[in-house]
Amino acid sequence: MRFSLDPSSDCRVTSWWSRRCYLGMNRNNKRKVHMSAVDTVKSWRGTIASPVRGNAIPLSEVPDPVFSGGALGSGCGVRPTSECVVSPFSGTVTMTTPTDHAIGLTSDDGVELLVHVGIDTVEMGGEGFARLVEQGEHVAAGDPILSFTRSVMRDAGHDDVVIIVVPGRADVKLAADGPVEIGSRLLRVG
Repeated sequence: MRFSLDPSSDCRVTSWWSRRCYLGMNRNNKRKVHMSAVDTVKSWRGTIASPVRGNAIPLSEVPDPVFSGGALGSGCGVRPTSECVVSPFSGTVTMTTPTDHAIGLTSDDGVELLVHVGIDTVEMGGEGFARLVEQGEHVAAGDPILSFTRSVMRDAGHDDVVIIVVPGRADVKLAADGPVEIGSRLLRVG
């Protein structure tokens, strides 16, 4: 496996096949708090939940002209404070990448979403990333779908912003500005 986690990380992958991330890992007592769809992500009609903990920023502030200019859709960025991406809704994994830095989802009610971790991270060839789901797989809201190591991205000279866009939609607005938790309201659609 080419993926390893920073020991100070608050997200742990216990098994490549288990798709489980753990939050609240304490280096002293190794306490694990399992993240589940029931207690992390709620569904609000017309709203997309945050797939990662961090600080939400408008898409126009994402330091990549393709994303910030809206060429791939409307959405936002999140400056991550965690290293685990979860599905923001129940749906199907519709796109994966060989380098595991991006994933496409379609919600059960038809909303398409692209989650892209970092700027120009395709250049890393998958180093520091682990995809936890397969294309075509159905996921529930809150299921871990991707893990990454921020320090590996920074050491490679890449910005670690997580970009969340809804392709082909202009009616997407930022529902939160500043700190967001996994599962909190992030984007309004429609």
